[in-house]
Amino acid sequence: MGAAACRRFEANGDRVVAVDRTAPGDVVECDVADEDSVAAAFAEARRRHGPVEVLVCAAAVTGAGTVLDEEPAAWRRILDVNLTGAYLCCREAIADMRDRRVIRMPPKAD
Repeated sequence: MGAAACRRFEANGDRVVAVDRTAPGDVVECDVADEDSVAAAFAEARRRHGPVEVLVCAAAVTGAGTVLDEEPAAWRRILDVNLTGAYLCCREAIADMRDRRVIRMPPKAD
């Protein structure tokens, strides 16, 4: 899904920075469940192309089956990638979007 979104944006002439844990090709290595990894990936994206204007959160992992089949550590990884990863990426992207007025947000709390 993420690769298809990247191809579509690129076909429309947009500059794209994709992230992946294994970073194949022209992709920035990033574990979206890790705050430092996300910050580093966004710093690299900004270095390459400037502030982020669009974000597609497509990183996801699935489980082994039923709740009885899933080990607690695997469940935590699913939550970290699928939920925390989206949260961390949105935090990074929204900061750029707010500053560039791509989106309207309340001012930063002090």
